[in-house]
Amino acid sequence: MWLRVELASALALVATSILNVGQSASPLPEDCLMNIRVDPENNEPRALFQLARIDGRDVLEVGCGDGRLTWRYAAKAARVIAIDPFEPSILRARKSLPQELLATVEFRHTAFADFAASCKHSAFDVVILSWSLC
Repeated sequence: MWLRVELASALALVATSILNVGQSASPLPEDCLMNIRVDPENNEPRALFQLARIDGRDVLEVGCGDGRLTWRYAAKAARVIAIDPFEPSILRARKSLPQELLATVEFRHTAFADFAASCKHSAFDVVILSWSLC
């Protein structure tokens, strides 16, 4: 019951941030501006950090898209493998990944079923499916 309530609260935070979309000038690269428009209050990573321990963990992100969420939590993780079946999104994610995260984050162009078939069991501590259709 607790997890269901917490998850509902987290989804409400994310929904609220999307409904309250704001436009503001930003010193971030153009590739990263989607993050500001989608969640200017950082509600999505805040909800993620309330629901899962990321610090020092191995993380799999399924359906990472262009990395809009990945770079917002990756600095806390030990390792991140972010996958998406849509190659243009993976290419954008690789291009916009901050230099300081290059050793931590690996973006892969693959579908979840293919990735899961090639991955050993219990290889990740945390799995994130944010806005994923997989």
